[in-house]
Amino acid sequence: MWDRACDILYADMKEVTFNTWIKVPLTPLGIKEDVFYLSAATEMYQQIVTSRYIGNISEALTQVAERDVRAEILSPAQAKDYHEGAVESQRIIDNANLNPKYTFETFVVGNNNRLAHAASLAVAELPGGDFNPLFIYGGAGLGKTHLMHAIGHYALEENPNLRVRYVTTEVFTNEMIAAIQSRTMAEFRNKYRNIDILLVDDIQFLAGRDGTQEEFFHTFNALHSAGRQVVVTSDKSPKEIQKMDERLISRLEWGMVADIAKPDEETRFEILRRKTVSGGIRIEESVLHKIAQKVSSNIRELEGCLTRLIAYSNLTGKVIDDQLAEEALRDIFQSNEPRHVTCDDVITAVAGYYNVKVEEIKGPRRNREITVPRQIAMFLCREMVDVSLEVIGHRFNRDHSTVMHACQKVVSEKEQSPSLASLIRDLTKQLQERT
Repeated sequence: MWDRACDILYADMKEVTFNTWIKVPLTPLGIKEDVFYLSAATEMYQQIVTSRYIGNISEALTQVAERDVRAEILSPAQAKDYHEGAVESQRIIDNANLNPKYTFETFVVGNNNRLAHAASLAVAELPGGDFNPLFIYGGAGLGKTHLMHAIGHYALEENPNLRVRYVTTEVFTNEMIAAIQSRTMAEFRNKYRNIDILLVDDIQFLAGRDGTQEEFFHTFNALHSAGRQVVVTSDKSPKEIQKMDERLISRLEWGMVADIAKPDEETRFEILRRKTVSGGIRIEESVLHKIAQKVSSNIRELEGCLTRLIAYSNLTGKVIDDQLAEEALRDIFQSNEPRHVTCDDVITAVAGYYNVKVEEIKGPRRNREITVPRQIAMFLCREMVDVSLEVIGHRFNRDHSTVMHACQKVVSEKEQSPSLASLIRDLTKQLQERT
């Protein structure tokens, strides 16, 4: 069956692509309940092939079998479990909709995510405890989804009888709409209100969807009152999400709210190092340091550069060193280094704009002439500086809750005030262009 599928894939791919990502690294293991299991040569191959070619492989297998067949690429460790008959745990993970590579063991802890990691581990160890719900927020590609899946994996390892489900807000919405259309809302509610841990990703997409918000509100209440765990993620803190029902916002703030900032250079390097070790790829540390220095936006882009470098090495047959990295990542290494804005930069710029003293912004005065620039400075620090709310609060001699309140106030007011929005754009541009 695999040989025939390979013939189909070979016809649709360039020869070098087929040999690099299909023929050489993949070995068929078997098929169970219309899932075709393949073993990858390394964990790195598993991740790359899964992200790029799993759809093509599944289509080829479906064509050969003349029925729907889904391909599953296993790492060497997972393949060993497969040979030993450990497929029941995989079935449980599949039903929970969990990604096997997102575990606590593969999560790199740094100053940017330490609180979110600790809270997630506490939830996984004791679902329905003090941190219920757990609300994790931060920018795209910083590890929020990774932590959610890690919670699910850890909880199931401790108790395989737990009913766990990960779902994106978009999927939740689409399932609810389908249930309304097919008049099966009772089944939909039974599905989501009778589980032990509900993991909901990108809750901000509920904004403006009144019907879905209402349904999720009642689902949340049913789970929380029954002592079941709810974990949600967002790109904003609860109060910063516009067009969200106040009742739902208050529920989301009941438990623990933890943010994830961008990783510092040391953490970025450790992420790259672990990826190469787990994937069995030998890359000089100097190359990893260069990538970590140049790519600071998020973890997805960081891993994308590593994948690109490995692919370039495989296609050219060259060893990965500084010279090859310069060739493969020329556009990144030759780009101008972006200026790193600090909290002090922001405070100085805002103080100059409003003609007040830096000491006054950091000081105790609360008259409007000082509180407005202080709140704007806190907001710009949150937007432009890769540090946590606690660190920002320390720069202003205040706690993180004051910073959060200031950011929420500025977000709310600039939506209503074009002049304030323009002022913030001007200050942002000024800070970005300073040398």
